[in-house]
Amino acid sequence: MRIQGLPFYGANITYKLGVVVPGEKGIRRRLGVKIPMFKGPLVSVCLDGEHKGDIIYDPNFMVIDDVVPGSHSLELVCYGNRYNSFGPLHMQDDKCIWFGPMCWYTQGDKWTDGYVLKESGIIGKPEIVIY
Repeated sequence: MRIQGLPFYGANITYKLGVVVPGEKGIRRRLGVKIPMFKGPLVSVCLDGEHKGDIIYDPNFMVIDDVVPGSHSLELVCYGNRYNSFGPLHMQDDKCIWFGPMCWYTQGDKWTDGYVLKESGIIGKPEIVIY
């Protein structure tokens, strides 16, 4: 399981990447950002501190127009959820899709002394394409 060293974390995770856009001065480029796999409601994309859009649905790709050549800071914010912080962490039931009060009263085969955590964050290497 990939939980990125933050097993009980429930808030957003910001990934910071440096991107160098080649080209001649004055000629603007397009920057494609693809997040092949993430576990969370959405990923916000910021370039040099400015929000450029959100990646929510397949194909998990967006294009940023009018990027000047040079060094840039790309931030990918994967929004979290509270499952690994406050969810029924000892419930061992892969088929359960609804969580309510009875999930915290598990027993028998549905109970485990260990923690049952969900994957969270960007779990596939982001791909940057320059046009």
